[in-house]
Amino acid sequence: MKILFFAYKKFSSLIVFSFFIIILTVICISALRLLVVPDTIFTMSSTIKTYKTINIDTDGNGRKDIIDINIDEAKKEYIVSITNDRGKKFMLPSDSKESIGPYVPYWPLKITIADINIDKIPEIIIQVSDTTHDFPLNIFRWNGKKYSNVLSGNYDGIAIADLTGDRVPDIIVEKTIPGTGEVYSTFTWMAGSYRKINTDMKSSVRGYDNIQTVIKFLSSPFEKEFASSDVFRRCFSEEWQKDAKNMECLNNFSKDIVGIQLKDYIGEEVKYDNGKDRADSWRLRYIVFRKFGSEVKLENYTAQIITEKSAKPPFDYRIKDITFEALE
Repeated sequence: MKILFFAYKKFSSLIVFSFFIIILTVICISALRLLVVPDTIFTMSSTIKTYKTINIDTDGNGRKDIIDINIDEAKKEYIVSITNDRGKKFMLPSDSKESIGPYVPYWPLKITIADINIDKIPEIIIQVSDTTHDFPLNIFRWNGKKYSNVLSGNYDGIAIADLTGDRVPDIIVEKTIPGTGEVYSTFTWMAGSYRKINTDMKSSVRGYDNIQTVIKFLSSPFEKEFASSDVFRRCFSEEWQKDAKNMECLNNFSKDIVGIQLKDYIGEEVKYDNGKDRADSWRLRYIVFRKFGSEVKLENYTAQIITEKSAKPPFDYRIKDITFEALE
């Protein structure tokens, strides 16, 4: 009987211990979930001739919907609609009298699908341009009844990072105001929409200032002294500078460039597995003006850039990787 009782005690202890491990695992997984930054599910940037169709889940139910992008040639406007998996059609925006933005033949429309506020319902980010140097930005989200516009305005670009410390990414937008320069604003997810808040905008730069410096340098029509330039020592990581091929690739790309114009960008915070080191991933779209003989031609490019926090003082964010890809 004593042996049986002892075995029962061991078995009971094992059950309690196993239950404790399961609970601890669930808690740890939940905690890790809170540290996850938004994953970009899909991004598209291409010149649309007449129409384009995208098949992707837009309401978080796991089933694919259909995004239709059409062009109203008479009004020179984009018309965007979503047909859900049940066959119901929704216009973006919901007021069909409004368009998503002007159609500019030489500049691609961009759609990004990403769960910004990590609530398992993706946001639909649409960026376009017009001929007056305004950059309409619209962010839509399924609210159970329709795709509501949770953030809109004319902005040069957006960055996504947690600035409020609540472990839910915020949206930082940039707007260039004549006579004032670049103005940054932060929006946080609150009560079903993004609300503007006040925060320390210095923390939102995260290497974007170095990106601007490098692009300005590359767009200079004057002779570029790459090897001796202080721009690279200040803006790039030591690891990037050690590889001579990086300098050579950038030098080749910049040949005959007489100007570069930013159209829009999206930046996302990236956290490594150790939870300490951080970086930002940037996708920027530019119009490049390049000289071909006696002519200057227009080219569209996407820049993929990683900025990473330096391990040495002043612990600023520097460019770790940069590539340019020509758009269709």
